[in-house]
Amino acid sequence: IIPWIIVKSMMFNMRMTSFSNVRFGFKGDFSGSYFNFFFLPALLIIGFGICAAIAFGLFGLHPFIGIIGVLGCFVYIVFALAYFTKRNSEFYLKNMSFGEGNFETSFNLKDFMKISLKTVGFGALLLAIVFGVLFVATYGMIDFAALQYSLENPEASEEYIMPILTVMAIFYIGLILAWVATIALFFVLNREYIYCLLY
Repeated sequence: IIPWIIVKSMMFNMRMTSFSNVRFGFKGDFSGSYFNFFFLPALLIIGFGICAAIAFGLFGLHPFIGIIGVLGCFVYIVFALAYFTKRNSEFYLKNMSFGEGNFETSFNLKDFMKISLKTVGFGALLLAIVFGVLFVATYGMIDFAALQYSLENPEASEEYIMPILTVMAIFYIGLILAWVATIALFFVLNREYIYCLLY
């Protein structure tokens, strides 16, 4: 139902938008919407699952081969994100019109791959920072021998709950902030690229 909602909302939004008394329009079809917003994401997620399973399976052979597998997953993520963004941007823009004229674009997959590479690299850097801050903030805070003792003796575990909750709170707040910053960078870079190519 989401692809149908996307097409209908784009039709409504474009019909309600005008510039100098000339209305915009959207002529997207449901088959393209279902392919771009249902089939393609499902295919990319299944592909990532297969890629991740192969990469982690390669660690059983040798750690170096496993690292190569993880790098292969990284390349797959960059390519899949770039391809998905290119397809969706083309679907949106090539089906838009301004009065009687249609928008034309000429997107290049390599440019979207550069944007995806910057985004994934930025996200990886932020995750490294989150884990670094978490390590520095909690170093010496949790006594793991005492933690194991408290897990075995539930009546003694109350005093060890607060440090664990603090670590978890720092971790989740850091992850949320890293995710928001990465998504914001992704949208900014994509919009800048797309709007520069419209003619």
